[in-house]
Amino acid sequence: MIRKLQQEAPGNRILVLSRLPRLIKTIKVAVEEERDDNGENMTFTTYDEHLQFMARRLIPDDENDKRSFLGHHQVKFESSEEDTDKRPSFSIDFIGKQIVEKEKKKKESTKSKRNAEKEKKKASEFSLTEKDRKQMNSEKIEPLTAWQAIISIKSNAQCANTKVPLTREEYVSSRAFGLSEKQRELCYDLFLKYEKWRKHNRYWDETDRVMYVLKHGPNVFREEKFIPWIYQVKDVLDDDGLPLYPFFFDIVCADESQDFTGKSALVLFCHVVQCVQYEVLGSSHFD
Repeated sequence: MIRKLQQEAPGNRILVLSRLPRLIKTIKVAVEEERDDNGENMTFTTYDEHLQFMARRLIPDDENDKRSFLGHHQVKFESSEEDTDKRPSFSIDFIGKQIVEKEKKKKESTKSKRNAEKEKKKASEFSLTEKDRKQMNSEKIEPLTAWQAIISIKSNAQCANTKVPLTREEYVSSRAFGLSEKQRELCYDLFLKYEKWRKHNRYWDETDRVMYVLKHGPNVFREEKFIPWIYQVKDVLDDDGLPLYPFFFDIVCADESQDFTGKSALVLFCHVVQCVQYEVLGSSHFD
């Protein structure tokens, strides 16, 4: 499908995205094997690499807003043992080992005392207290549920317009999140504590980087009403009608795009006139 798109409009700038580095390499090899041109108009990269590239190239109006997103400061729900950057773990470093001990009893028993001590030291004074954890147990809020709630509060589609997380009232009053009102109240409390913990440690999560692009990127990202970049003369195009920034494309092929959050999806859409989703087995199209 990607080869077909390129053949139909060879002048188009095409971006091929996936969260999986191996899949991107496989697709790139398969596409380039059957191409006669030098492939200058095609870019193959992971979603993480592309967002990092965008964040680095942006220049905020106020230089004090400039941020760097260091890999080893990125919060993930649970850092894997293969994670060489030793990234902070939401479930261990923020929630705390006590609440996840039963869930990970078998896994924890295989860890050395040295690794356990390192994890303990990483927890800051802003991590959850025993009282917080008891509340989570009482309301049946698992660590993964809390993580997903926090991401929803920070990445709801509405946040793309307001450039700020949902307010407590907006989150608690909505039934779209699949939790009871009392559970949503608790999740919002956890969100506020999580943000204090994250900022104190100078950590960031994926939604922070996406919001940074939306707040400080070109007009196409900042404006509430979406206008494709090819129609944005000011701040985006040069005198020849070409994009001033190297991360604007005519077509984006995004693997598993249904998994993107509202804000992440908007960043993708701001790249394109036409958007194409591809899957490993078959493909589907949407404008």
